[in-house]
Amino acid sequence: MSQNQIKEKVLNIIRDHKIGVLSSVENNKPHSRYMTFFNDELTLYTPTSGKTEKIDEIAKNPNVHILIGYDNEGLGDSYLEISGTSKINESQELKDKLWN
Repeated sequence: MSQNQIKEKVLNIIRDHKIGVLSSVENNKPHSRYMTFFNDELTLYTPTSGKTEKIDEIAKNPNVHILIGYDNEGLGDSYLEISGTSKINESQELKDKLWN
């Protein structure tokens, strides 16, 4: 499979699945919760209140893990496991874009 085909498959999974699991780190242990995700190509965004545990956790340790795409159909389901770093973005422009 070519790089373009892989990227398109990844983008299709992200576009077709808006709910996933975001895991952050709390006391050196994973802390997971369901979140709604939006994307701009391969960049994922998830809206949240600034007064949540996840904001505090990400401020202390930006390492996150995301699971997205499982359809509960069985072994053939396509899904993504994404490890990366997160940052808090309080831009009004981004908020307007995501909420529209």
